[in-house]
Amino acid sequence: MKKILLLLILFSPFLILLLPSKQPEMLLLPSKNNKPNVYIFTSKHCPYSRRFREEFLPELKRKFAGEVNFLDLDTATAQGSSLYSKAAPQCMEQVGVPLLIAGNKCFTGYPYSIKEKSVDAINAALKANTQRKKTGK
Repeated sequence: MKKILLLLILFSPFLILLLPSKQPEMLLLPSKNNKPNVYIFTSKHCPYSRRFREEFLPELKRKFAGEVNFLDLDTATAQGSSLYSKAAPQCMEQVGVPLLIAGNKCFTGYPYSIKEKSVDAINAALKANTQRKKTGK
């Protein structure tokens, strides 16, 4: 019994590594209306950004109208460039444009990553926002 207890004491700090990590929402700009922000970084010089803005962004904005704040940022502007510089390191390997950030998830590359996964990430950000409102955190 003492050996089991000793083993538990020795290895319990490592058990925390097995728990799933819950990354906080990436807040580049504060939300003005208590709705989650969805950051969209594009470049007017990028053909993939242009296709994303023309083909998918209007559909995304219609789907989540009134539920989230869409912050459409051009990386060629001072604000867009500054916020992109803050976001890119947190997105790890997900760099480039178009870049969509919803909650703590980053997606780049149109149509693949963004089109396939952004709706689920926005829904997850909405759910997390609802939970924060309920708990007051």
